[in-house]
Amino acid sequence: MRVLLPSEMRAVDRYAIDQLHVPGVALMENAGAAVAERVAECMCELGCCQGTGRVVVLCGPGNNGGDGFVAARRLASEGLSVDVYALCSQDRIAGDALTHLNWLKHCGIDVDFVESCSGKLWADIERADVIVDAILGTGIEKEVTGLFAEVIARVNESGACVVAVDIPSGIDGATGKVMGTAVRADITVTFAYPKVGQLFYPGREFCGELEVADIGIPPAAPDETEDIQSVIHLIDDERVRESLPKRIQPSHKGTYGRLVVIGGSAGMPGAASLACSAALRAGAGTVVAITPRSIRHILHGHDAEVMSIGADETSEGGFSAAALESVLAGVRPAAAFVLGPGIGRSGDAASLVKGLLTAADRAGVVDADALVVLSQSGVDLASVNADLVLTPHPGEMSALTGLPVADILDNPVQVCARYAVQWRKTVVLKGATTVVGSPDGSAHISVRGNAGLATGGTGDVLAGIIGAFLAQGIRPCEAAICGTYVHGVAGELASESNGMVSMLARDVVSSIASALDSISNP
Repeated sequence: MRVLLPSEMRAVDRYAIDQLHVPGVALMENAGAAVAERVAECMCELGCCQGTGRVVVLCGPGNNGGDGFVAARRLASEGLSVDVYALCSQDRIAGDALTHLNWLKHCGIDVDFVESCSGKLWADIERADVIVDAILGTGIEKEVTGLFAEVIARVNESGACVVAVDIPSGIDGATGKVMGTAVRADITVTFAYPKVGQLFYPGREFCGELEVADIGIPPAAPDETEDIQSVIHLIDDERVRESLPKRIQPSHKGTYGRLVVIGGSAGMPGAASLACSAALRAGAGTVVAITPRSIRHILHGHDAEVMSIGADETSEGGFSAAALESVLAGVRPAAAFVLGPGIGRSGDAASLVKGLLTAADRAGVVDADALVVLSQSGVDLASVNADLVLTPHPGEMSALTGLPVADILDNPVQVCARYAVQWRKTVVLKGATTVVGSPDGSAHISVRGNAGLATGGTGDVLAGIIGAFLAQGIRPCEAAICGTYVHGVAGELASESNGMVSMLARDVVSSIASALDSISNP
C-alpha cells in the first residue's frame, strides 16, 4: 500500500481535480460519507443504533471541516442526534467546504459558530457518545493554541468515542509529532492513502485504529502526479505473501540454501544461537555457525540442527584476527551469510568484519556489533561488492552516518532511504515502526510487532530470518521486507502466549512458524 506525505496527498488531490476532472465536492462527499459510516458503526457498538445516542461534530475552517459537515449531514439523515460546531467565524469557510456547509444548512441542521469558550459546547462534548474530530488536517505547521487547544483538552477528557477525520487534530501528518497538543482518537478514518505521520510514534498512538477509506482517487494517481518525489509503501500480508519462499516437490535441503552465521563470543554465546534457530525456522535448508572454538559446545546445547565451525579466538573468548581465513572458507560454499550477532567490538572483531566484507561476493546481513566496528573501520560501504542488508537501530545508524540520533528519529524514512541509495545497500532501520530502505530510493514501512520485542536477542532473531530468506534466493530488499514483517508478526504472536513483559527472544523464534502460516494462509 502506498504511503504519502501530506504535501503529496494535496498534490494527488489537485491532480485528481485538475487532470482527471473529479469534482472536489465529490471527493469531500466521499470522505465525509466514509466517516459517517464508521461513526454509525461506533454508535451501534455502543448500543445506540436506534438513535438514542448523541454525536458532536467539531469542524475547523479548512477542508477537514468540510468533511465534518458532510459526515454531520449524513448522520442526521439516519436519524441520529447531531450537534455541529464550527470553531471559527462563518466567513472563514470557503471553497468546497462552504458548498457542503450550505447543503447542511439547507437540510435544516443548525451549525454553531464558536470563536471563544462556550458553556453549551462544553456541555455537549461532555454528554456526547461519539465525537467527530474534523478540526485540523494533516498540514498543520505550528503548535495548537487558543480555542483549538481548549477544545482538544475537553475532547480528551470527555470519555466519548472519538473518530478523527483524516488525522487527529494536532498531529503533524509528515512526522507524527504532537504540535503542542493533539486529539487522542479511538479511530482515525484517513483518505485514499495512509500518511507518514500516522505510522510513527507518537502520532501512531494518537490515531488509535487507522482505517483507509477509498474516496474515488484512482490507485495510479501517485505515479502520475509530477510533484511526488518519494516512493513509500506500507508492508502488508499480501505483499509478503507474494514474496515468501515456496516449498516445492521434489526438493532437498540444498534447494533452500546454506546460510553461514558468523557470531558469538564468550560474553554473548546465545546471540549466534538465536540467529541460527531463527534461520532454521524461517526455512533455510542448512545453517552453519562459525564461532570462537570455546563456545561451540554452548551453541550445540541449544541447536541440535545447526552445524558449526570453530574459529581462532583471543584470550578473552572472542574472534581473533587470524579467524578470517576459516571464516572466508566457511562462507565460500554458502548462499548467504549473517555477520555480527555477539561478535563484540574488539580490534580483532573489526579486522574480521573488514576482511570479510572486502572479500565477500554474496548476499549477507550485517547486524549488531558488526555495524559498530564497521563504522570505525573506514570501509566504504558503496565499494563493497556483496549485496548487503544492514540492520541498525538508531544508535548504530548514528555511528554509521555521523548523524545525531535525534535527527534520525525526526526523519527515519528520509534518512534510511538516503543512505540506502548512497551505500547501494538495503538498510533496515529498526524501531517501533521499522523502515526498510532500498538502493533504488524507495522506502517500506512495517508497523507489525509490539513492545514485547524490546528485549535482548530479538535483533539476532531478525538477522537470522532475513539471512534465511537470502539463502533461499530472495533478493536483498525483498528479504528485508519479508523478514521485518515476519519478525513483527512473530513478536505479536509470542506476546499473546507469554505477555509483552515476560516474552523472550526465544519465544519469538518459536512463533516464526505460526507467523509464516498466518501470512501464507490467511
